[in-house]
Amino acid sequence: MASAVRFCPAAPVSKKQVRGSRSFDPDCVSAYNVKMDKEKVTIEDLARMVKGGFDEVGAKFDEVNDKFDEVNDKMDEGFAQVDKRFEQVDKRFEQVATELGHINARLSTVEHDVAQIGKEMISRMEFEDLMSRVKYIELKLGVESGK
Repeated sequence: MASAVRFCPAAPVSKKQVRGSRSFDPDCVSAYNVKMDKEKVTIEDLARMVKGGFDEVGAKFDEVNDKFDEVNDKMDEGFAQVDKRFEQVDKRFEQVATELGHINARLSTVEHDVAQIGKEMISRMEFEDLMSRVKYIELKLGVESGK
C-alpha cells in the first residue's frame, strides 16, 4: 500500500500538503492505481484479513479472561480463608458468651448470699455498743474478760 506521506514516487509531498490537499496530480493517481492493480485484493482476502484481526482480538480476550479467572480463583481462595477465620471467631465468641452466662449466674448467687449475710449481721456500732455493755457487766460481777 502507499504511504500516507507520499502519493507519487516522483513527487514527495509534506504531511501538511497531504492533509489539506483535495486535488491530486493525475500521474500520481495513475501510479497508485497501477500499484493497486498489481496487488488485487479479493473479498475473500479481505474476509481473511478481517477474520485474522478478529482471531487476534479473540485471543487477547481469551488471555484477559484467563487472567480474570486466575484473579477470581485467588479471590475465592482468599475469601474462603477469611470465611474460615470468621467461623473460628464466631465459635470463640459463642464460648465467651457461654462463659459470661456462667459467670453472671455465679455472681448473682454471690450477691444474694452477701445480701443474706448483711441481713443477719449487726452493724459495727451495735457490736461496739454491746461489747462495752458486756465489759461493764463483767466489771460489776467481777468476772474476768476472755480478752
